[in-house]
Amino acid sequence: MAAVSSSIPAARAPTSVSLAVAEMRHGNVTKKIAVYENMAPAELDLLVHASFFPNKTAPEWDRKVVGFVHPKTKTFIPLGIGTAFPTLFQPNHTYEIVLEKPAAGTTPSPPATQTQSTKSKPAPEPKVSRGPKSPPTRNATPVPTDTRPWTDKLFAILADFSASSPGSPAALTPDQLNRLELLLGQGHSALHQAYLAYEENHELDSLHGAVHRVLAVVLQQQKSSFTRVINSLTLLKPHDIALVHELYTQGNELVLAAWEVYELDEDRFELADTLLRIVRFKSQASAPANHQSPPPSALAMEDVLREMCQRQLISAAQLAGLDKLWRAKNEAMVGAMEAYVVDHDLKELVETLLLVVKHAGLTTTHKPAPIVVPATALEELHPLSPKATAQSPPSYGTFAEGSALSSPRAVASSSVAATSSVAASSAVVSPAKSPKKTLRVATSLPVTAMPLFSPSHYAPDSDEFYIVRVLEELVTAGQLSAGQLMALKTLLKKRDTVLFTAVGGYRKDGDRDALVAALVDRCDVLNWEANHQSILHTWIVPLEQAGRGNGLRDLWLNNDPRMMAAYQLFLHDQNRADFEDTLARLSAVASEAATEAAADVITDAADEAVAAEAIEELERAGRLGQEVAEQLSAEDPRVLAALDVFSDSQDVPELVDTLERIASPRVAVEADDVSAPAMEKQILHLVYELELPSDELLALKGAIVDNDVVVQAAIQVFEAEKDEEDFKDTLRRVARHLVSATEAVPAP
Repeated sequence: MAAVSSSIPAARAPTSVSLAVAEMRHGNVTKKIAVYENMAPAELDLLVHASFFPNKTAPEWDRKVVGFVHPKTKTFIPLGIGTAFPTLFQPNHTYEIVLEKPAAGTTPSPPATQTQSTKSKPAPEPKVSRGPKSPPTRNATPVPTDTRPWTDKLFAILADFSASSPGSPAALTPDQLNRLELLLGQGHSALHQAYLAYEENHELDSLHGAVHRVLAVVLQQQKSSFTRVINSLTLLKPHDIALVHELYTQGNELVLAAWEVYELDEDRFELADTLLRIVRFKSQASAPANHQSPPPSALAMEDVLREMCQRQLISAAQLAGLDKLWRAKNEAMVGAMEAYVVDHDLKELVETLLLVVKHAGLTTTHKPAPIVVPATALEELHPLSPKATAQSPPSYGTFAEGSALSSPRAVASSSVAATSSVAASSAVVSPAKSPKKTLRVATSLPVTAMPLFSPSHYAPDSDEFYIVRVLEELVTAGQLSAGQLMALKTLLKKRDTVLFTAVGGYRKDGDRDALVAALVDRCDVLNWEANHQSILHTWIVPLEQAGRGNGLRDLWLNNDPRMMAAYQLFLHDQNRADFEDTLARLSAVASEAATEAAADVITDAADEAVAAEAIEELERAGRLGQEVAEQLSAEDPRVLAALDVFSDSQDVPELVDTLERIASPRVAVEADDVSAPAMEKQILHLVYELELPSDELLALKGAIVDNDVVVQAAIQVFEAEKDEEDFKDTLRRVARHLVSATEAVPAP
């Protein structure tokens, strides 16, 4: 070190001398000391001792400064390196002073002089035997760890317990120990009170519980602060912010380190730049993995088709046809494969491929015609889709004009004859010489058409027969569509309780409008369930990738009625832009609600911590008995309401009296015997007797209607004590408090 420091001046003599102001800490004392380049280590050592230990008789003067350590990064800077390179001391960063360990023989220095004198004069041996023994006993008592500050004692207790019992629930993790060290450096008041309580009763479990509660509250506050700061960074895009939140939740070390640096210097620009680099690094790291994995469209579709052919689900000709459709990028098959990659539902994939076989015309036994790839989407395969009525032929139809049939039976016989004639002509005659009749697909149910569901399957006196007849009447009247009828007949086979209940109600009261509304709602729900996966991959996933879909997946999983209503509206008007805008607004509302819920949780936790601390303080002061304190809960809304009233009145006796009444078991017993309407009528009568101003009267009545916790606590006290004057006085103070709280809120 000496060689290094001596070579520095010669090398940097022509340049200017650099200077750094290092923020140093020892125990609870923090000071700033100027360190210049090529400063003598002994000079810096003297400055540190003079700044932190003004009393030169302190034992720290016998211990030299070894170096400095950063409490967060654990970076150690030796004394010689720090004086040679002062720029190592970063601004706005605190460094702990590291002193050398005390030597074993330096403490009993006075006895050493006595022993030397006794050696020169060995005559009085009894004094020699007493001399060295008595000073160590006097010097050994003040040296123990009792002289350390309470922060070091508390940290040592918790660190030793966590190291000796790592599997215990009360043990602290390394991250929690680092956070605890930071709080102790700040002199956290709650931790100080917990340590004082531990010194009185020496209950280690209570100490661990108090420390864990403080760390939980601090962690929640840190998460809330992190969310607020990250959302305000303009350099980050929405998808970058979402990725940063995900990394923070996963405990990413880079993000946590960036946040710790921000807590020290509060440089938003540096934080945004660091997080942007982390996001780019993560994106580049995940790009090769995505590049190496095969795309969903090439993910073993051939193996699935081959397995279906081996199990005789499809024929060899159908296998060849599906393979051509797959290579031609058929949208239905691509969508089915993408859905399979997400949910791994092989049964749904096979059913979709069988539907593709049916709709592509691959089910005929004769040699199939050349395959024409239809541009059908996956949602068009479902009968309830709005595109199904326009592009997918239903199970009924009529011939074009000029060849109309007179009866349903003739329709059936003619359709069979037409099918056989087409098959014969395709097998014998050239397709160019055998023109086919034009088939017009009916998109609505004609009045003279064959009924979609024959009631002959059920007994005339059965409920199913009656339901079929009612449904056919609704379709004939135009109140239900053909697709809805097909869906309802499927539900009829499954004996859907909603369908049977709706028709049963119509059978009793004859309200056709209510029946139609119930059936349409049931069809809408069925439509939502049928297109559930399609909605996710078609709408929600692209919005999430664009950074506009936060929270939509939760709404989709919970079948949010707002999203369902927006989707039903989209099915009617086919306005994609309006539907996307609605989903984006739902995402904003969901994100805001989630943020408010997290803030409410943090606020509730803080209030409960304050309530628990207040109860403990009253118990320590002797204002509350131990039995009463044990019956009180910090989560009880009545306790929180009493503390809220106390924050305005600062009336300790009234607070103690209220808490004792809350803890009394007879309050809850007597409250069950009072009729709620009678009690509300009595309370309103008392409110009108107060003769309050109009604004206070309105606020108090609103609080009574909304079951305000403060009013409920006052009511319970009134039920127990029957003290009308005290109850009226409480209501007056509550009314004034509500009005003042309303006036304190600025107008938007």
